[in-house]
Amino acid sequence: GINRSVFLPFIDTLRERMIVIEMGGTHDYRKDGLLVSPSDSITDSLPPYLCSSIHPSYREVLDKWFSNGAGQTRTETIPVAMGRSLHVERANDSCGWFSFNELCNRPLGAADYIAIADRFEMIIVEGVPQLGGDTYNEARRFVTLVDALYEAKTKAIISAKVPRDDLFVGFDES
Repeated sequence: GINRSVFLPFIDTLRERMIVIEMGGTHDYRKDGLLVSPSDSITDSLPPYLCSSIHPSYREVLDKWFSNGAGQTRTETIPVAMGRSLHVERANDSCGWFSFNELCNRPLGAADYIAIADRFEMIIVEGVPQLGGDTYNEARRFVTLVDALYEAKTKAIISAKVPRDDLFVGFDES
């Protein structure tokens, strides 16, 4: 990164003063459905990740997730840092429903995603495409979105065009 030369000595200091525990492993706990609360009895049997080619009735499932939120369906404007705002086409008291393009095919960033995560207990992201090198910026935004939702413990319901394990392709893993 930009401040790598400043940061590297800090790592040496950490190693001198702390016990380093290797956290290696291949299990990605983010894929375990941890964003879905076990107390949602209405939605217990609903999957949080839907592939439109595998789940032909995915719209019905998304509608059930959305209807689990309280209040009337409405549009809404969410305040974002630095005086900006973000328009939400479909919301209720606890859920915002977005298309992938609305969230990741526009110049949005962490502040926008944090505002969404702070406002809603759950969001639905519909139409997530397979992400690869040709959609690098969109993939980065999607990862930033998921990180913001995870940090805020906001439930994420994802409807994608491909199975979860095929969502990211063609990225260098080194």
